Amino acid sequence: MYFFHETCRYSIPDDVYRLAKRAFPEVEKIIPRIEIGPVTDFCPSAKFIKETKSVLIQVPNKNCICNFLTFVHELGHALSLIRLADKGIDPRSKSKYWHEKEAYKFKFKFEEKCLSEEIKNASRGSVLGHFLITFFEYEIYNNPDQDFNKAYAQAINRCYPGRANQEENPFYVIENGFIYRPADATASVVCTELLLSKLFS
Repeated sequence: MYFFHETCRYSIPDDVYRLAKRAFPEVEKIIPRIEIGPVTDFCPSAKFIKETKSVLIQVPNKNCICNFLTFVHELGHALSLIRLADKGIDPRSKSKYWHEKEAYKFKFKFEEKCLSEEIKNASRGSVLGHFLITFFEYEIYNNPDQDFNKAYAQAINRCYPGRANQEENPFYVIENGFIYRPADATASVVCTELLLSKLFS
């Protein structure tokens, strides 16, 4: 999508914090309790540090819009983790679904309040990527003897009707999430619920 090519429009974390503080005043008090480091695992994360009641956010440090939005998502995790800790609630007592929903709530609100219509819409479009993964994994786990190239193409066609008409696509092999985080449909469920509640509430 085109917004991935806006390589230097926003800086991490300065522009995220600047925009977030303007839209969400509580962020200013929480920022000093956030550390930032490089990704040491397979994907970005926000890790709660129990001893200091702080959060370590690990995201790629290249300033591009994709990483910028990833940082916003992880900031959403950080805010909810610190809020729980301040209430004396162990963050581990909450489900993965709960944590993802809180992070996406913040990300969607941030996009609504802080970003241009073009970037917001492009980001919403990237949600289809979550569905693509879910559809593909559902098919191959239910029928592992089929042609995976065709199953991946069908998942793409299903997510982008009228724009994609593929017969085969072997590029599922470069998606490391299929190995490191298999069968994780949490993002698909959370995004669907949040977007539907916004559209129909």
